[in-house]
Amino acid sequence: MVKRGGVNERSDSMTKKFIAIAPKGQEFVFSKRIMIAVPESSAWKIAELLTKLKYMLKDDNTVWHVYDNDYYYDGYISEEIKRYSRSKLKLYKYYG
Repeated sequence: MVKRGGVNERSDSMTKKFIAIAPKGQEFVFSKRIMIAVPESSAWKIAELLTKLKYMLKDDNTVWHVYDNDYYYDGYISEEIKRYSRSKLKLYKYYG
């Protein structure tokens, strides 16, 4: 948490990107059911890894895709992935 103006906020690296499930070729349409906040520096790597592992994907026609976050989507983000080292990630429940 970063303190700004007397209010605790998430760090800048966590406020800029989120990943969501989208159909291949139609990445502009994504599911608001599962949206995960991710660090900006490793967002694409995490999306590729989750797609490769088929994490929560129903079929081969869907992928995890990276999107820019704005405050409109904060209410939909349910989880947050934090990176501990080059090879360790941890999934947390996100309370916005």
